[in-house]
Amino acid sequence: MDPATKDENVLAFLIDMKIVAKAADDEKIADGEDFKKRLTFTRNRLLMDSLLAAKGKAATTDDAMKKVYEEAGKQISGEQEVHARHILVESEDEAKAFKAELDKGADFAELAKKKSKDPGASDGGDLGFFTKEQMVPEFSEIAFKLAPGKDLRSREVAVRLAHHQGRGKAQPQAAGVRPGSRPRSRPM
Repeated sequence: MDPATKDENVLAFLIDMKIVAKAADDEKIADGEDFKKRLTFTRNRLLMDSLLAAKGKAATTDDAMKKVYEEAGKQISGEQEVHARHILVESEDEAKAFKAELDKGADFAELAKKKSKDPGASDGGDLGFFTKEQMVPEFSEIAFKLAPGKDLRSREVAVRLAHHQGRGKAQPQAAGVRPGSRPRSRPM
């Protein structure tokens, strides 16, 4: 339904409701016992819902959410995951060229968007979080050995992955990886 039609329908409903409510007032419907009970119930329900919503909103702070997340994480013995970005190239020379651009301060995500051969390049080469088994062994092995906050911009990694690619199957190249463990299931 287009917005104009929706607005017309809402307006028509509100006008009808006012006309019928006026007629109910004229017939003193509000003085009836059944109406009074229903009005009291509806009022109490609205008060309860409003109070719970206000208290819930006030209790939902970043610190409170972080505490709930951390407590949930303690209860889950999930697999370790890391978060990574990559740039997929066809040759070792391309991998080295990307590494050189990164070393000069190029933005990894922008470089991936412009030049990566990976179908997910539009996300800046973002692979998201993954377990060790979800990626090719050569990539996972290196990503999971890094300390949190380190990246895979070293020449050794780019060359090792480029050599792997050279064996005939395209694999992630010159990747910037930021590992970190977290529970497999996240609170919403």
